[in-house]
Amino acid sequence: MFKRPALTLTLFALSFATYAAASAAPPSKVRQAICRPVFQADGETFSAGTAFVLDLPKPATRTLLVSALHVFGPDGGLDKQIPAAELAQRASVVECRALDSAETWHAGRALTIPGARPLESNYLKDVSAFILDGSMPAHPTHLKLASAPPKAGDAIWLLAQVLEGAPGTELLHRAVVRSSKDEALQYEFDNALLKLQATSGAPLLDVNGDVVGINIGAGGSHGKVIGVGDSLASLRSLLSSAR
Repeated sequence: MFKRPALTLTLFALSFATYAAASAAPPSKVRQAICRPVFQADGETFSAGTAFVLDLPKPATRTLLVSALHVFGPDGGLDKQIPAAELAQRASVVECRALDSAETWHAGRALTIPGARPLESNYLKDVSAFILDGSMPAHPTHLKLASAPPKAGDAIWLLAQVLEGAPGTELLHRAVVRSSKDEALQYEFDNALLKLQATSGAPLLDVNGDVVGINIGAGGSHGKVIGVGDSLASLRSLLSSAR
């Protein structure tokens, strides 16, 4: 009879730990790191996807505006996909409208990222990056790359504004990692009602608010919303070689 209180306390502790893990979320300041980009490519102005501010410490410290590459193609409303090798000569960011405020940020020309390419079935290197204008009037939060990739079963968060399934003011959407490899990251969202159009290029964050990947696409499977994104390893390698 003396074991019951200990058992009760243990179950309570486990329940509390489970609740705390489920309710944890990245710091609210990360909301200031994303924006809705307006691009210019081949003389055409268009808005597509999501972008975010990232501090990259190596090989040289610099701050970039990062998004997906495939938005510079039919998915973004263009007739043909612009190859990564030509993006620096053909595309730039006109402005990026903050999603957490009424501010507008400014960026410039695209960087060349060797090896980047639009979404393919099993191998992702779908990344674009731009030089931020040093005269930006706004002061968004700068994200940084995580020190380690997530593991299967870990919670991550998509930082984005979704089309449907959640209020426009709700910018953090929890998911659980199903597969974490160097080639790609796959994750299942808690909310099966999410419509993720225009979230290509949005960052995937760990509980500390550090970037573990980039959202590239999503689809439905057995009533669940499954996302796929560029992995941390891929993102670090690609951006480190950007020029």
